[in-house]
Amino acid sequence: MATRPPADHRRLWTGSCRRHGLICLMIFVVAYLFYSTKTTSKWNSEMEMKNHTNPPDRINKSQTERATFRTRNRNSNTPESNPTLHTNAAGVASVKAAFTSVKAIIASAMSSVKADTASAASGAAAGFSANASSPVVPQTHIASTAHQEAVKTQRPPPAPYVSPGPYLVEYPYEYHFIINEPERCEQEKPFLVLVVPVAPYNKADRDVIRATWGSESSVSGKAVRVFFLLGLQGDAEMQQQLLQESEAHRDLIQSDFVDCYKNLTIKTMVMLEWLDSHCPGASYAMKIDSDMFLNVKNLVNMLIWAPKYNYMTGLVARNAAVLRDPSSKWYLPFDLYPQPQYPRYALGLGYILSSDLPKKLIQASRHVKPVYIEDVFLGLCMQQLGIPPTDPPGWDYFHVFPLRYNRCSFSRIIATTTEERTDRVWLWKDFKKPGPYC
Repeated sequence: MATRPPADHRRLWTGSCRRHGLICLMIFVVAYLFYSTKTTSKWNSEMEMKNHTNPPDRINKSQTERATFRTRNRNSNTPESNPTLHTNAAGVASVKAAFTSVKAIIASAMSSVKADTASAASGAAAGFSANASSPVVPQTHIASTAHQEAVKTQRPPPAPYVSPGPYLVEYPYEYHFIINEPERCEQEKPFLVLVVPVAPYNKADRDVIRATWGSESSVSGKAVRVFFLLGLQGDAEMQQQLLQESEAHRDLIQSDFVDCYKNLTIKTMVMLEWLDSHCPGASYAMKIDSDMFLNVKNLVNMLIWAPKYNYMTGLVARNAAVLRDPSSKWYLPFDLYPQPQYPRYALGLGYILSSDLPKKLIQASRHVKPVYIEDVFLGLCMQQLGIPPTDPPGWDYFHVFPLRYNRCSFSRIIATTTEERTDRVWLWKDFKKPGPYC
């Protein structure tokens, strides 16, 4: 048999002593009321006899003192409209009422003592046998606390986490910016904003872009600004390095999603949210990969004559087949997208949006399955809006395969991917040197 912990003995003894003390106090009050009423009644009888012998105008000092004494010792059962006890019957009735009330209280207290003692004993035995080191709480207290918490909160339990699976991402979702530049667009009013999704650890690409096409802040009289979009990756040391980099360049935007290839759709939607919230005044925005060469002058000159609304352009894919091979990097199962072909979409290497589209795409995304292929997902959102992407004016403006460098060919394009081993800083310096391109 388990031995009751000493703390439980003390708790039971303390609760019992409190209630027995209350009972003793109640008995004392009843005795006092009975004695006071009896004395007052006897005093009333004596004074009535004296009043028969003493004329009413002979009220002496003792009667005044008695009236004062009665006023000071008026009990709670005496009506306020009748401040003195006039007869023995009134006093006896008052005592009976008080005694009945106290008797009920005593009975309730005794019942409470028995109930608390039994529940505390059973709770202590159960609690001690389960875990001797855990404090035992009376069951009445547990029930009361649980009821109060239920009344206070009235909230359903949180739903368990359900993974979207390997081919969908967690969007819509309320992501938050950790590093931000919320006022630069408002202060500097760019015509074109270039957003470069890049991994947090990839500072090398960021530095290359800052030293090359990202350094062009004014082209053909139009302001251009570059921002790098990051998610979460790495440890506290890397995060500290990002904060220092942000302080130095003021061009980092970081959100609290996990930065990985599968989450490119989340990264793209966070970009659109940022453009809608912090850069709605820019006429155009371009998403461009970090390994690209960009001819900013040709891009700006094209956009000066481009439509102002519902405009999306880049390297537009048509009738692209849905890949059903599970080993493919862009595999999508039939149950998620049963059609054999995707709608028209702009390839993710680089596409341009008019300033009204970020908000519209965010709204449309609520009605589209969030597939992990980010450029396809935007194409599905454009289809939801009924706005097809537009081909650029020149058929060779965008190149998905690296274009062999020479100044003449690069002077005619807008963007191309580059070889991994390309010295892009040297290429940019050569491209920008004075003299004719061709």
